[in-house]
Amino acid sequence: MLRKIVTTSKVAWSFLTINQFYKGPVKALLEHPLWFPLGRLSYCAFLAHWFMIHLLLDGGDRLAHFVSLWHTYLTVTIPVVFLSYIIACAS
Repeated sequence: MLRKIVTTSKVAWSFLTINQFYKGPVKALLEHPLWFPLGRLSYCAFLAHWFMIHLLLDGGDRLAHFVSLWHTYLTVTIPVVFLSYIIACAS
């Protein structure tokens, strides 16, 4: 329990230090304009992937059920990620 409190305190301290007081290389790296298009693309893919999940899982005539991890990975995960980024690039 003490370990969780210490870890949380360290993360909070580093977050406050970077955002409020210390404007060093980490903040300069994170605010670089190179990240803006990638951030928008990943956020758009995040929004689109919910629709892709519903399209793939609710579009069939049978209920979705678990077969194996490989089956789920090949028939759900890869198509959802691929189609989400296609939609994100198109918009």
